[in-house]
Amino acid sequence: MVKNTFSGPVRTGKDTGAPETTTIGTLVAVQLCTVSNLDTVNAVVLPPDCELVDTVAYVRTPTSVNATITIGVTADVARYATIAISSAAGVYRPGVASAAAWKAGTGMARANPVLVATSATSTFDAVVGIFYLQRS
Repeated sequence: MVKNTFSGPVRTGKDTGAPETTTIGTLVAVQLCTVSNLDTVNAVVLPPDCELVDTVAYVRTPTSVNATITIGVTADVARYATIAISSAAGVYRPGVASAAAWKAGTGMARANPVLVATSATSTFDAVVGIFYLQRS
C-alpha cells in the first residue's frame, strides 16, 4: 500500500473569491494506537496546534469484566475522554460528560504527547482512534 505524507493543515474545496460561496474546509485526521489490558500508558503525538474532534475504541477481543480507556495529558489527572468498555467486542465512544472536555482551550489542543491509559482486570485488545483538526 502506498502512503503519502502532506504537511498541514490540508484543506479541500473551492475558493470562489466570495466568502458566502467558498467551500474550503479542513480535513479530519486520525492517529491510531493499539492498547490492551497489559498496557499502562501509550503516548500518541499529535501535530502542534490541533484540536481534538472525537475518539473511538474498537475492541477486537472481548473482556469478561468492564474495562476503561482514558485519553488525556496524564494518566491519572487530566482526562479528556473516558471510554467505558463492557464485556463485548465492538465499537465504543466516550460518554456525554467527556465531550465537554474536548472544547478548545482545555489544553488538549496543545498537549503533546496525548496519553492513552487502560484499566482492566481481564484480557482485552483494542484500537483507539484520536480524530483531530489541524489549525493553520
